[in-house]
Amino acid sequence: MNRLTLPPVPALLLSMMSIQAGAAFAKTLFPVLGAAGTTAMRVALAAGVLVVLLRPRLRALTASQWRAVVPYGLALGLMNLCFYASLVHLPLGLAVTLEFVGPLVLSLVLSRRALDFVWVALAGVGIALIMPHGATGGEPLHMGGVALALLAGALWALYIVAGVR
Repeated sequence: MNRLTLPPVPALLLSMMSIQAGAAFAKTLFPVLGAAGTTAMRVALAAGVLVVLLRPRLRALTASQWRAVVPYGLALGLMNLCFYASLVHLPLGLAVTLEFVGPLVLSLVLSRRALDFVWVALAGVGIALIMPHGATGGEPLHMGGVALALLAGALWALYIVAGVR
């Protein structure tokens, strides 16, 4: 089977556009389903697509494999739930920016090169510059939304670590 492969930068850009478009669409479902219902629908739809496309033999998984898969799935589901719940209180761009703190801190913790610290610092400066300047449309920053977005970021970091297993 021939697989379509993209160079890293276009693949990354396509991935980011897909994630952000999905989040923007998901936010329109909140009045009907709420953040938890939207999360459940998104995760169930993704699981259904994966089962149809990949046809995993779940009964063949060993106990060790289940110990790797379950935390991975929980991190993914809880990350989405926290992120969508943050969108109830924050604009999409701000929530995404705050969520990015999780992988950013993880990259800092796992880094071994001095240049990596420079890039992480620059990303941190960008986050700091976005925060106070009208990111909420002139309304006070909702600290519960901020906490949920940061928790989603921490779960994203856990998702990355669990994905390695």
